[in-house]
Amino acid sequence: MRSRLHYPTSFSVKLFTTSYGRSTTTNEPLVRFDFDALNGFGLRVPQVARCIQRATGLEVYVDVE
Repeated sequence: MRSRLHYPTSFSVKLFTTSYGRSTTTNEPLVRFDFDALNGFGLRVPQVARCIQRATGLEVYVDVE
């Protein structure tokens, strides 16, 4: 996750937001957590990461709230 950011050192996971479960559509393992990171303008932006383990490999999605 950190390697995908413009400013990796600004990565900060919000405490107690990590959840584990299974995808509702494909029943594959899913990890979700909230985090903050700096954008290109130097502003801290809240975001949500979802990591899904598929048979073909790991897929990572980031949604901005």
